[in-house]
Amino acid sequence: NVEDLVISAIESMLTRKIAESMFTDSLTNFSFVIIRINENSQIVGKQISYVVNNYEVAVPYVITSGRTIKPSDDYVIEGNDKLVIVGPSASINKLIRELLTE
Repeated sequence: NVEDLVISAIESMLTRKIAESMFTDSLTNFSFVIIRINENSQIVGKQISYVVNNYEVAVPYVITSGRTIKPSDDYVIEGNDKLVIVGPSASINKLIRELLTE
């Protein structure tokens, strides 16, 4: 219906503010996304393990200060980091929705 289309369009526009790229494999329903972390984000100062455990996703890479690293579980997330996230689409969407409500 029209309301669902409008809501979907709004979510898509908002998502683009923090999610720089997104790919979803329709066969596995797994997504790949790069999310920019705002300086005032609720996850700044938290460890990568917090994201992995609370959202059931993998964070194989972090782009920080212009370089790409493979973070350890105890890597502390900083403002302006870009997290490369892979996982079930529903989990990634949950993370994006929570970051959008900050």
